[in-house]
Amino acid sequence: ISGNTRVRIEGPETSYFFSHYPQVWGWATWRRAWQKFSMQYDDFENCLASVLGRFDTEPERAYWEPVLRDTFAGHRDSWAYRWAFAQWLEGGLSTYPVTNMVENIGFGSESTHTGLFSETRWLQPPAHDPGPLRHPEEIARSADLDLNVFDLAYTRHAIPTRLFQIVRSVALKRIDKAKTG
Repeated sequence: ISGNTRVRIEGPETSYFFSHYPQVWGWATWRRAWQKFSMQYDDFENCLASVLGRFDTEPERAYWEPVLRDTFAGHRDSWAYRWAFAQWLEGGLSTYPVTNMVENIGFGSESTHTGLFSETRWLQPPAHDPGPLRHPEEIARSADLDLNVFDLAYTRHAIPTRLFQIVRSVALKRIDKAKTG
């Protein structure tokens, strides 16, 4: 369950939607789901093939395969990618509110994982009054909104944004170092 959303939805009929993309800002899960989490998989190649088969588009598969390989090879320090892998392997779903409910204030050069994060184009201010809770008619993944999440968060602006983040992070660290001597 997430309190954060990466998509902007006009005139929602429901208060939330189901996604196969887990969101780990302002989130919660059940013990039974967390027990599926693993730092490593003995049969990683078969598990990876199963996970990649869950994506609807080639760009999604092309994006996630190297990310997941790097993560499980120990080249990326991210429990969130491992959590996503576990959820995808089990066919789990996440809920996203149609209006953002949380604010992540953990950005900056001293952050653990968001120090390089400067592009906040999809971070919406939290809704103060989301209105009455309106449930979807069925528990089913919203493929259209998933593609929106993927496009917004991982593709269209990903490379230029990440390059900018790296340059900015290096510059901020040099400025901090120069200030402290």
